[in-house]
Amino acid sequence: MARAACDGADRENTVRAWANFAAIFGGSHLPGARTAMAMALALRAGAALAPAVKGAPAASAGAFFLPRELAAIPHTVGAATVERPDIGSVLPLKRIGGIPYVSLTDVARRLRLTVELVPGKPLVLLKDGPRPVVRLASGSREINCEGLRIFFGDPVVIHGGLYQVSEIDYERCLMPLLRPTLLPAPGPRPRLIALDAGHGGKDLGNVNARLNLNEKTFTLDTVRRLEKLLEERGFRVMLTRKDDRFIDVDERPMIAQKAGAELFISVHFNAVPGQQDRVAGAEVFRFTPQYQPPIMYPKPKDGSPHPGNRYDIWNAILGADIFRTVLRATGEQDRGLKHENLGVLRLAQCPAVLVEGGFLSNDTEARRIATPQFRQQLAVGIADGISAYVAETDSLRPAAGAPSGQAAQAGPRPPGAAPQQAAPPPSATPAPPARAVPSRPGAAST
Repeated sequence: MARAACDGADRENTVRAWANFAAIFGGSHLPGARTAMAMALALRAGAALAPAVKGAPAASAGAFFLPRELAAIPHTVGAATVERPDIGSVLPLKRIGGIPYVSLTDVARRLRLTVELVPGKPLVLLKDGPRPVVRLASGSREINCEGLRIFFGDPVVIHGGLYQVSEIDYERCLMPLLRPTLLPAPGPRPRLIALDAGHGGKDLGNVNARLNLNEKTFTLDTVRRLEKLLEERGFRVMLTRKDDRFIDVDERPMIAQKAGAELFISVHFNAVPGQQDRVAGAEVFRFTPQYQPPIMYPKPKDGSPHPGNRYDIWNAILGADIFRTVLRATGEQDRGLKHENLGVLRLAQCPAVLVEGGFLSNDTEARRIATPQFRQQLAVGIADGISAYVAETDSLRPAAGAPSGQAAQAGPRPPGAAPQQAAPPPSATPAPPARAVPSRPGAAST
């Protein structure tokens, strides 16, 4: 059981937790579902709490016991399942502007880091020993995590004299990237990878009319290069399109699902309507976590779970691993690991990201994208990121003969340390070692 305070303003959080638990598991035979609803109703009525879970010690005044099932078992709503990390304990919440927040002090304690304020600036650092690993700014959704620009769903705020991050950003971004060993064990090792070449057929994608270049041609070429690299590393690969044909956005993840794909990578090239000569660089998108607004196209928060939300925590890890190696391989400008409510990711039934390899609207960058050398670099970067992700998730699975929940490697991977190279699938030809992925020196310092 995980102990949590239930006093004053925290009562709302307690009601929410118990009501969610009851709603999620009420239709199942899981013990405690009816108890959960009773606890929620009792709290709303202001009734005193008594020990309600079999085997739990007596609850003291102002405290209750949250069933670990609430954290450890995926949340299932309708056809979509939204994984919640097994966070071990629920951090105290404060509702700020209607959004549940947790203090950065509590986050740092849970992740075995320290907090350091930057004198004279609205900045704060998370440090692993003497080394800064994350830089956050009050009022901003953008953070720097081990040299990568990463965008939260909610802004960092100062409340009660403490820096606060939203509960969702802590659970679905910071924890996966900094302490993945605190997460539930990942699913089976990816064996089949779906590669999606954006656009095609009547859909040209982004176009640079000045240079007579279109996106659909370069996405297919990049994906074919990536396919070859992954097959050389022992992975099975399928393409959502193998030639110049139109496929609806919603069909693409369905094609991958029918084939049994366990990773989904969509490749695109970007464009902007204005300031074409100034905007350049690479971006990677994950699907927007449930209850958060998208980054680029703000809209009311959607509390409905989508299939893609089932993999929120793994999308964050996959996106960071691929983005880091893409930047290293191509030398592209870092425009951030972002999240968006993209159709091609919304229906994905496996961890999925979308890679924007550069801006066709920028003539200098478009000429570079048009070269086979650049597209090969981009393909290598994506392949290296996939290998890094597979190696990282391999290390999080229980070792053979180990008790359930015990990772194959003891101890957490230090924040920012390069994941080990993925071992090839059984009976596959061993792949050449992946290139090391060092952190950028001083990237998280001020």
